[in-house]
Amino acid sequence: MINYPQTMRFSISLIALVLCMNANAHESHNSRIQHLEHKLDQSVHSESAELLLLRADLHRRKKNWDAALHDYQVVAEKEPENPEMMLGRAQLHLDQRQFFTAIEWSTRLLGQQPDNALAGLHFARALAGMGQQETAILVFDRSIDKLSKPRPEHYIELAQIVNADGSNKQNIDRAVAILDKGAAALGNPVSLHNIAYQLELDSGKYDAALQRTEKVLARSSSLLNWRLQRSELLLETGRHGEARSELSCLINRIRQLPTQRRNSRAFVLMLQHGQDLLVRLNKIQATGTQRVAAWHSESTSAC
Repeated sequence: MINYPQTMRFSISLIALVLCMNANAHESHNSRIQHLEHKLDQSVHSESAELLLLRADLHRRKKNWDAALHDYQVVAEKEPENPEMMLGRAQLHLDQRQFFTAIEWSTRLLGQQPDNALAGLHFARALAGMGQQETAILVFDRSIDKLSKPRPEHYIELAQIVNADGSNKQNIDRAVAILDKGAAALGNPVSLHNIAYQLELDSGKYDAALQRTEKVLARSSSLLNWRLQRSELLLETGRHGEARSELSCLINRIRQLPTQRRNSRAFVLMLQHGQDLLVRLNKIQATGTQRVAAWHSESTSAC
C-alpha cells in the first residue's frame, strides 16, 4: 500500500467523494430523463410541451446542446410564443457563450412580457458577455428589482459584473454598495457580507472591513469565523489590545462548545489559528523585561 502524505491522502479522499457524488448525480439525471421520455410516450398533446421543456432543461444542464435544442425547437413549432421555451433557449445560448443569439431570444420574450425579470437577467448577462458592461449593469439592477424573491447570488453576480476587471477602485466601491443594498433588502445574509469584506480588504479599506465585522458580529456573535477574521485584521493593523480581547473571546467560545462540535475539523483548525495569532501577538508585545501576560490569564474576559 502506498503511504501518501497526509495532505495528499485528504485530497484523494475528497476526490473520491466528489467522484462518487458526481456518479450519483449522473445516475439521477439519466433516470429523470428516462422518466420524462416514458411520460412523453404516454402523454397527450396538451402535456407534451411542458414535458419537452423539462427534458430540454435536463439536456442543457448536461451540455447535450443538440438534444436540448431539438426539444426547444419541437415546442417552438407547436407553441411559437411559449415563454418558457424562449427563456430556455436564451439560457442555452448563454451557456454556449453565444451572446448575440441569447440577446435575440431574451429580447423576444421581453417584447412579449416587458416585466419578465428572468428574461431581463438573461439579457443583461448576454450584454455583459459582449462587453457592454454599463448597459448590462443597468438592466441587471432593474431586473433584480422586478424579482418577487431575489436571492443573494443575484446581487453577487451583479457585483461581479460591476467589478469585472478587479482593478478599478471606483468599481470596487460600486460592487460593495450593491452587496450592501442586497444585504439590506434580504435581511443581511452573511454570504453578501463575506464578499464585501474581501473586496474591502483587497482594496486596503481596513477601517471599512473592521466596521463590517462589527456589524456582522452585532447581529450574530456566534459566528466565530468572523471573530477570527476580526482578530487577525486587528492584529495586522496594530490594534493589539482589541486583538487580544477578540482572541480571548474566540478561544473561550470554542472551548465552551459541545465536545463533538469542538472536536470537529473546522473548530480544531480555528482554535489552532487563534492560538497561533495569540503567540504572534505575545511576541510583538514582549519588550525588554516587560512581557505581556499569557493568554490564559485573560481567558475569562467577557465577549
